[in-house]
Amino acid sequence: MPTFDTIKILTNIDTLTSFDDVKFIDKGDHNFGTKNGHRIDQFKVQNIGYGINELKVDMVKSEVTMRLSGKVLKSDYAKGISTSTFERVIDEVNKTGFIQLNTSKVYDEGQVLSVDVVDHIDITDQYYSRLAKVPFGKMYDTTSYSTSRNEGIVISGKHKTFKCRQIHYDKLKDLTKDTTNRKFMTDYGVKFVKSFTGKVRIETNMTSFKTIRDYLTNDKSTGAPSIKQVFESTTKPNFRMFDKMTSSVQLNMLSLFDQYESMTLWHELKLRGIRGIIDDLGRDWSTIERYIKHRSKHNYRRYRKEFKQVYMDMTERKTDYSQNIVEYITGELSKCA
Repeated sequence: MPTFDTIKILTNIDTLTSFDDVKFIDKGDHNFGTKNGHRIDQFKVQNIGYGINELKVDMVKSEVTMRLSGKVLKSDYAKGISTSTFERVIDEVNKTGFIQLNTSKVYDEGQVLSVDVVDHIDITDQYYSRLAKVPFGKMYDTTSYSTSRNEGIVISGKHKTFKCRQIHYDKLKDLTKDTTNRKFMTDYGVKFVKSFTGKVRIETNMTSFKTIRDYLTNDKSTGAPSIKQVFESTTKPNFRMFDKMTSSVQLNMLSLFDQYESMTLWHELKLRGIRGIIDDLGRDWSTIERYIKHRSKHNYRRYRKEFKQVYMDMTERKTDYSQNIVEYITGELSKCA
């Protein structure tokens, strides 16, 4: 079952068990009258607690709209919004006192207007810089950012008929980027900080009904998908989106980019030459030493030092470049529930 962060939900007004219009008027907005000849009677309030970004009641359309994020779960933030936490999410909305909802009716009757699907995978060596070099193709733009408070990469599609946007980022850094997030960390972070340590959050933003249906429901109908369809999905949307984004990437070339990260071409040529000699000599250090002495009697110590460093890297390398970053991410996302 997928896990969500920000989600926008639409449900019929009959899912309300109570509604405090006075509180809405006092703390939020009430838009009453006409617009373009149509009657308006809307109540709206924003940012009334962690994760409760907006509540709106439309008396004319008989609709309730909620825009929520995983922060509504407070100390259980790492769990995200899912089937197992949905009841808790609605309980937190009810605690605000603005509206009271029947949880089961919302789940059975509600629809999803937009959603961010999240997964977390273990970070690997130079994750963001390696991903930034992936040639995603002309239909995708990539934007990298790296600061003391934020690190990640945004991959955005330029398709006219298909909206796609996926972010790979450090959630712990993200939670220190502004005052509200830092306060949230102070209040509840001790309970979930370990869950994000050493992890990359991968998040796909789905803002069209078609994208949500294609990647979460496999339902070819039109209109907003139901909460039950979205929450009970078994389709691995982040995996499927990343796989689509990298479908034109020539994977056999990526390990070459990985190995010579942050190196000039001149240094690459020199390094690859030394590696070639070491391989030709069977990676046997005593043979390599004899070769260096034979080829350079006067500069033996200098060359020995260079060869030794490369030899150690080749025989004790901690980073396995035989698996490129695309294969690593695809493999890890395929394991996500």
